[in-house]
Amino acid sequence: VAAIVAEHKDCDFLFCAGDDATDEDMFEALEGGLQPQAITCAIGGAFKRTRARYHVNTPDQIITALEALVE
Repeated sequence: VAAIVAEHKDCDFLFCAGDDATDEDMFEALEGGLQPQAITCAIGGAFKRTRARYHVNTPDQIITALEALVE
């Protein structure tokens, strides 16, 4: 994620979603200073502990949210 952010320093919007434990490092890197204004979202059951700022239960909810953004 650091390489992608470095390559696109002028981006206006960064949305990051993930559904497993390895994504937690990505959320932490973004929110910890790499891109603190990024919107981070974990996908999984309500019991899931995450560093992401937002949470949804299913991948379909991510698709619905992204579709709403482009309308």
